[in-house]
Amino acid sequence: MGLESVWESLECERWKTKLELEATSGIDDDTFTQILSFLDRWGFVEIQRNEELRVRRRSSTISPIETFHLLGSIAKEPLAPPNTCRVAERVACRACGAPLLNFIGNNEVECVVCHEKQWYALERPNSSINKGQTNTPLANTRSLQNTFIRLVRRQNHP
Repeated sequence: MGLESVWESLECERWKTKLELEATSGIDDDTFTQILSFLDRWGFVEIQRNEELRVRRRSSTISPIETFHLLGSIAKEPLAPPNTCRVAERVACRACGAPLLNFIGNNEVECVVCHEKQWYALERPNSSINKGQTNTPLANTRSLQNTFIRLVRRQNHP
């Protein structure tokens, strides 16, 4: 992969010219420019634009590949089915209030602190009635208010 070969060619302490990096990574000029723009945009590298372009890794920056894998492991959130509208999403445990939740099943999470299992999101199917509506402040507010009232009553009175 091009990104990996460019990253491997970079060093934290030593500046390298664009020509040195292109030679060691073995990537064509256009691809190299795109990769370098990506690394610069997201703060992975430092760039000096003098008479010649010089680049080095930012100190204490992890690899963009490691960053990608880390973000992938964090974002294991299940995707909503295509014909649904997400009405609510859990951001903290209903029992202890901790914001640390692990996905354990389809629309089910478990609190890391107290291990309470609970739903993750409330979704409303987009029916034929809703097809002409946009996602402006919810058109059927009365129905939504009734749904939240039922949820609050269930949480307070098991």
